Amino acid sequence: MQAVLSTLLDSFIVISHCNIKVLSDLQQGKLRVGKERGYMAQVFHHGPYFWASTPGLPPGAQHSWSWGPNPGFDTSSLVATAHPLPPIEGQTGVERRLAVTMIQSHRTAADSHFVHVFVRNVGSTPVGWYEIYISGIRH
Repeated sequence: MQAVLSTLLDSFIVISHCNIKVLSDLQQGKLRVGKERGYMAQVFHHGPYFWASTPGLPPGAQHSWSWGPNPGFDTSSLVATAHPLPPIEGQTGVERRLAVTMIQSHRTAADSHFVHVFVRNVGSTPVGWYEIYISGIRH
């Protein structure tokens, strides 16, 4: 560790005087260098989850998904994507368009945490089936 600090300090010689405090703190062990817990975010992925229906999700209609209780979601930034899949019957040439319109965080009176994701058909044709993924960065 001393060799690492020495190398770092040698590398910082050209740094302006504004950063002297940082170098001093680093040298005194007040700042940490390395792979300590808390310095790297955890990325997680869930999915794909599938939804299917006949005749499908009509244009303008919305479908919702709920996950929980999950104590890990309350300290996470979340993103969700919904992907329309080709029609099961094999027809092609029809445009299908979905949008994740909202991701909602919900805490119950019993302090359980849920996440709700809303998928809307924003196209002009029904979507017979789609897959959804949810990913996040845990702080």
